[in-house]
Amino acid sequence: MKQYILRDNQLELIVKPSSIIIRLVLLIISIITFLMPITGLVTRIVMGGGFHIVFLFTIAFFGLLGFYLLKIVLWNSFGREIISLNNLKTTFISDYKYFQNKVEIENLDFTSFSFTPVGYKEDNLGALVIGDDDIILESVVKIPINQLEELIIEILKANNQIDNSAHI
Repeated sequence: MKQYILRDNQLELIVKPSSIIIRLVLLIISIITFLMPITGLVTRIVMGGGFHIVFLFTIAFFGLLGFYLLKIVLWNSFGREIISLNNLKTTFISDYKYFQNKVEIENLDFTSFSFTPVGYKEDNLGALVIGDDDIILESVVKIPINQLEELIIEILKANNQIDNSAHI
């Protein structure tokens, strides 16, 4: 399965979904962290203990923790990075299906492509790197190195940039 889609000047890098068991366990932990402080507050009020200010801090802390775990589950299930390569402004979007982080980068040199090996050497995975020494955009999606090499060649061919100045 190819983990990338190249259309016009838009590149989409797709996260390989993790094991369903791991995603389910993380989802259950996320739901528990959301419900734990609320359940404690309701139980205390029902038993006549009343409200205490500590519950607000507890709800806020566990709510943020649960939200973070939910984002991890969504990234490992539906995650993708969308990179729009333009001369003036490059747009980078991390898409979690229900959440998106968008960053715009000006003056990115997208004639220079490379990859960084990530993980164990035996896994043969890497992350795409776009740019030169001044401004660098590095992907977090782990893609097999042979697919990264194919992708770089496709991008350079699509932009008619295969010459001695562009390097892999």
